Amino acid sequence: MDAFKEKGNIVPFPGAVDKLITDGLHALKQADKSEAESFFQEALMHDPEHEEAAYGLLLAYAETNQLTKARLLAEEMMKKDSGDYYEILQVYVSVLAQLEQYEEVIITLEAVMTEEDIPSKLKKELEHLLTVSKNMQRTIIEANEESRLPITYEANEPEWVPMLRSGSPEEKMAVLQELKQQRSLQSLPYIQTLLTSEHTSPLLKSFLVLLLKDWEVERTIEVNKLNRQGEFAPETLPDINSSTSYLEATAALEQVIGEKDPTLMQHIIHLLQQMLLYYYPFPPSVQISALSAMLHYEAAVQSGYDMQVEAICQSYDVSVHDFQAVHRDYERIQKQLTTI
Repeated sequence: MDAFKEKGNIVPFPGAVDKLITDGLHALKQADKSEAESFFQEALMHDPEHEEAAYGLLLAYAETNQLTKARLLAEEMMKKDSGDYYEILQVYVSVLAQLEQYEEVIITLEAVMTEEDIPSKLKKELEHLLTVSKNMQRTIIEANEESRLPITYEANEPEWVPMLRSGSPEEKMAVLQELKQQRSLQSLPYIQTLLTSEHTSPLLKSFLVLLLKDWEVERTIEVNKLNRQGEFAPETLPDINSSTSYLEATAALEQVIGEKDPTLMQHIIHLLQQMLLYYYPFPPSVQISALSAMLHYEAAVQSGYDMQVEAICQSYDVSVHDFQAVHRDYERIQKQLTTI
């Protein structure tokens, strides 16, 4: 950007900041989100208090899955009363939900609901999100309670094995983090046993396979989950976001949604990643187009949109019958998606 120096500071030509913001918004619409982020950051370097630039950066963070940055920026903007409070709030609670910080969503929205000047349409959407968040928080609490089974020890096995078998979700995640640092192939026989045990949750099996992938394990392992059996070399497995299922689903979603609703798109992607993680390393046992349609519908409903199943099915060229079958399957496993 052309500029001249004055007293040691770089001063942009008149209108340069507005042009950066315009370019940033254009980049967002063109799905060039990283470029958009750069434009907004540069605009804020010249005018740190520019509300539109800050909001644009917030959207860029949210749409590039930099959720923690988005949360912190939104909190700063609301604290400073910068920009349209309710627009920022919408992004903020959406980001919190994607971070699965449902308790924070509940606290925030319950406080907001006491205000009298909330636009009626927005209030309806926030009330729906509040209900969804309460349901999700309740599901997590119930799952945590169910997971607290008595810890039993087998002879000669490492202490982390019974923790993974029947510890709390927090204990299991702590063990996984510790194993990730150890990278000990001596643990493989125990991990293999967990991967074939019917008592290991599907989600924990997914995390264990990803652990072995992180270890770059070349040898073949056996995985039994969700009535499916397969042998895999973890090192050669694709990441979830590189899997054929993810690429096909996101291509279908991009074709239908495009840049019309980036926040909704991000919500759908979060649900998609959650589903693919649940099935990993297997692909979903459903038609990808029907899965895309169902997740679009589910995310839209969770966001407070009034959606028609027939219209969604037509957009993705799937039958209502196939859609309903996938949706029933989703409702059946929804609680298990976050149960480790």
